[in-house]
Formats: sequence, structure tokens, C-alpha cells
Amino acid sequence: MPRLRCLCPVWYLGWLKRSKRRALSWSINEVRDELGKNAAYSAIAVRLLRQRARPKPVDQLWKSVRREFERETGETAANTEQGAVTLATALFLEGRLKTA
Repeated sequence: MPRLRCLCPVWYLGWLKRSKRRALSWSINEVRDELGKNAAYSAIAVRLLRQRARPKPVDQLWKSVRREFERETGETAANTEQGAVTLATALFLEGRLKTA
């Protein structure tokens, strides 16, 4: 059970531009433990988006996020994208995320 609930994990992790929050460099397991699975999905999506020159459509990105989540945590990911990847993608495309 996550210790905290956060509607915008990229804000909590300090990854939004113009945010006064210090950027955290938590592992995916730490994000999942502290903020929950959806936050972990969002963190993985941001990492994958930063690695690519052109972002994939959300449905394709979700497949990669699921695979990475299961690989890194050993847990089963949700079957459907619950909005975390969509929000991370929108923020990325709008240029609202800090660079790594």
C-alpha cells in the first residue's frame, strides 16, 4: 500500500518545469512503494519518452511501460492504461517536463 497519494506524481517527483520542488531520483520500486502503481507507470513513461527522439502513441507506449514495470518490480501491471501514461505524454509533448 503506498504511503502517499498524489494526483500528479511528476510534480511530486520534482519533474515539472517551473516547479520549486527539488527533483527526486527514486527507483521505480521507491515510486511504487511511496506513491503507488500509477505513479510508477508515469515515472517509467517519462523515462521512456526522454530516451526517444519521437514519442510513440500512448497505446504503444503503455505496452512498453507495462513490460518495464513488470521487469523492474516483479509485479503484474494493470491491463489497461489508467491515465498516468497519457498525462505524462501530454506534459512531455507540451515541453513541461524538466530535462533529465
